[in-house]
Amino acid sequence: MTQLPEWVLTGYSLNPWVLTALFGPLLLYSIGVTRLWRQAGIGKGISRTQSAAFTLGIITLGVALLSPLEYVATMLFSAHMLQHMLLAFVAAPLLAWSEAGLAFLWAVPARQRVTLSRRWLASGPLRQVVAWLTAPFSVLVLFTVTFWLWHAPLMYEAALRSELIHALEHFMMFGAALLLWWLILQPSGRRRLPHGAAILFVLATMLQGMVLASLLAFAVEPLYDAYVLSAQALGISALQDQQLAGMIMRTPATLILLATAVWLFLTWLGKLERRDLEYG
Repeated sequence: MTQLPEWVLTGYSLNPWVLTALFGPLLLYSIGVTRLWRQAGIGKGISRTQSAAFTLGIITLGVALLSPLEYVATMLFSAHMLQHMLLAFVAAPLLAWSEAGLAFLWAVPARQRVTLSRRWLASGPLRQVVAWLTAPFSVLVLFTVTFWLWHAPLMYEAALRSELIHALEHFMMFGAALLLWWLILQPSGRRRLPHGAAILFVLATMLQGMVLASLLAFAVEPLYDAYVLSAQALGISALQDQQLAGMIMRTPATLILLATAVWLFLTWLGKLERRDLEYG
């Protein structure tokens, strides 16, 4: 029987900051959904599917940040890229779809909930900043700049040398991805993109990601010196590791974004058909 590598058994992390960041929102979401469903009925406001999506999103974050993948990501660029894909293209869309904001609001006691709503309505400058940050062009630029910035060799290797910068890297990438997917997937609200614009938005995101992934996959020399020795110790060259990382970045992200574009298109067609039947 083949013996498992030691890191498979011992490479788990119990980072208290990460654990708090995962279980805190999960607890608040559970409280909010329970209160909402108790008053409105099970599945009302937040569907069972959205509730399950939140749980799966938290589990995905746990796999990315607490499992042996976190350990292997310090040795292989390809593992680190898989970690980024889980954060940005699996956990982020699941959490964006889950209506977490509504659940968190319901987690607050009713009186404080009313107070928070009034303060939000009265906070003109803050609302303007939030509106600017969540505008489609701003979100696309923020996502693109964030991903290119943190994959530039200088910034990337700085994150490998410092736990604080590494945490900032993951926070910014996940936050930018969450905004992106929230804008694409939110089921209602003033910031909702029309279906046609949402499809173009998804395709623009996919295009810039493919460019970055191709630069990594088809490079003729390794761009990140930090992985040269560790990759060799694991039996592959740093260039092969980087090329694999580029393929990991390009393939899953492209498939997820293409599937999203197809879903948006089919949803759009269904909406047009229902409107034709209604007015035909």
